[in-house]
Formats: sequence, structure tokens, C-alpha cells
Amino acid sequence: MADRGLDWARPDVQEHYFKLVLEQLETLDLDGLELDWMRFVYHFRPGHELAGGKIITEWMRRVRAAGDRAAVRLGHPVLLGVRAPTQPETARRCGLDAVAWAREGLVDLVVPMPFWSATDIDVPIIEWKRLLDGTGVQLAGGIEIRYQPGPNGPASMMGPELAAGAALPLLQGGADLVYLFNYDPLPLLRMVTPDGTEKLWTMESISTLGHALQSAAALAAQPRLHAVAYRDVRAPGEPADNALPATDSGEDFPWPSGCAVRIVTGPRPTGRAVGLRVEFAAPSAPEKLRIFVNSVECPAVAGVTGLRRTYPVPAAVLQDEAQVVEVITAKGTPFKIVRLELFVAGDK
Repeated sequence: MADRGLDWARPDVQEHYFKLVLEQLETLDLDGLELDWMRFVYHFRPGHELAGGKIITEWMRRVRAAGDRAAVRLGHPVLLGVRAPTQPETARRCGLDAVAWAREGLVDLVVPMPFWSATDIDVPIIEWKRLLDGTGVQLAGGIEIRYQPGPNGPASMMGPELAAGAALPLLQGGADLVYLFNYDPLPLLRMVTPDGTEKLWTMESISTLGHALQSAAALAAQPRLHAVAYRDVRAPGEPADNALPATDSGEDFPWPSGCAVRIVTGPRPTGRAVGLRVEFAAPSAPEKLRIFVNSVECPAVAGVTGLRRTYPVPAAVLQDEAQVVEVITAKGTPFKIVRLELFVAGDK
């Protein structure tokens, strides 16, 4: 689905889009223009992305020059923003070298984003911050509306708790802003709640989240759900690296009878109720199962059976930035984890 773009190696394609840009810059009084390279992200034939990146960078120079001319006409700056894949090297390998654009002064805002299938909850925002250091470019961490833990698995829409859980590590990691894409309080937009049920977004829930996104401190006080999802954009030929579904491959030393999954969480909560939810694929969860969070065992809620298990987690065992969840089973016991979430209660 992400390969519906035109071939940017063609001069007529380049000119088509440049004329669209000029139409905006030469006729409107605008403060800025977003160049959305994520719609769609594959702009060249496979294997031609690095050479194609030079074409796009030269096109970006033309747009920057046109934006500067518009700024002279209007008497105020005309800023340029770009959306690019969440991994800096993947972006470069797709011909979308946002770091190079920033260092050359071609852009004012960089937004690392997924395509659409699943919001990337593990954006390497600290790496982006380091790469953009000294450029003066603003960095916004992007969050999509769709939540899908693993490829081809069940999906739902992000709710306020999930969005808060995805946004907090971005702000802690140094993002200047949080950028929400495809969020709309229409009645048709359903969200998943921490207890696994669904309900509708409302204007109130959008407003509450929007105010909380103004600072990491305000966001950290909100109830939040930290999850694991996969990144839905890879450069052609890049291997899959999704954490879920997770199983015992028998090759992952030092977990010969289980697996380990990392959950990005942002600053550690203090004095808050925390719970871990683990969902297994059918037909059943393993009978002999031990769960560790940061090397501390967390017993399951008594009497809980079925594919979903809940584990209270002492807040004292949590670390800053991320948590490592180990799933240990009896040797040779098959299992498959399809969802892993850490819920942090609101600050009362």
C-alpha cells in the first residue's frame, strides 16, 4: 500500500510536484509548507533509492529557494517541514535524507513518522536529536492513529492512554514537539482502552490529550499505556525487526527457554499503580510461565486464565526510559506473545 507514489526519477514527476509547490508559495500568504514524503514513501524503483536521494535533495534546494523568494514577497519567514521515516538510516536508504536536508539548511522542521499501518512506538528520538544538533531545526516526534502490535495481526485505533504512552518517550528524548497524524474526533473514530474494550474519541478526550502534550511533566501525570508495535516502513532489502509476535526461537541466548521484549516508557513513574498485560496467541498460554520485569519476577493476578494475563508491577522495579520484560517457560514449551502492554495509572 505504501508504494503508490510516482517515480521521482522522472523529470516530469519532479516538475509536476514543483509546480504544485510554486502554486502555494506564489499565491498564498502562508507561514510554512509541509512536504509529506510519507505519502507515499517509496519514490524510486528498488535499488535506485540512494541515487534517487540526490534527485530529491536537488529538488528540495529548488523548493527552499522558492520559499525564500516567497518570504521576501510576504515580509516574513516561510518555513518548510518534512515528514520522513522514523529510522534515520532507513530514511536515507529510501532517498529521504532528512538529516542532510537539515544540515544544509533546507528545512525548518523534521517529523519522523510511520506510514500508517502502525504507529512506531520506539522512534529513536535521541539519535535524531544528536544528528540534528547544531542545525537549528525543530524535531517533532510523530504518532499515527493506528495501533498494531505485529505485522498482519489485529489492529485498533490509538486511544488517549496509548497516545500519551507513545508521546512521553519522545518528549523525554528531546523532541521539541509531538505531531499527531490522522487524529480526528469524528464519531467513527474508535479507540482501544487500557482494559481492551473500545469506545469513541470525544472532543473532551482530544482536548485533554492536547493540553497534556504541552510538556513532559503534564503528560507524565496522565494515565498512559506503553505498548510494543512494529515499524511499517523499511527500505527495500532491510530485514524485518519486529519484536512481536515473540516466541522462543531456541537461538536467542541468554533466554534459551523464553524470550525478552523491550518496552519504551519514558521517565519512571513513582507512587503509581503499574500493571503488565501479556496476550498470547491461540490456542492457549503456557501453563508454566514466569514473568520478569527488569530481572524482578512479577506473579500474575491470582485465578486469571485464558490468553490474556495481567501482572502487577511494583513501581520500584521500573527503570528510566525503558523496561525489559522476560518471559520464561519450561524448555520446549511452545508459546507466542502477540501483545505486550504496560499500564501506568494517572497521578491523583
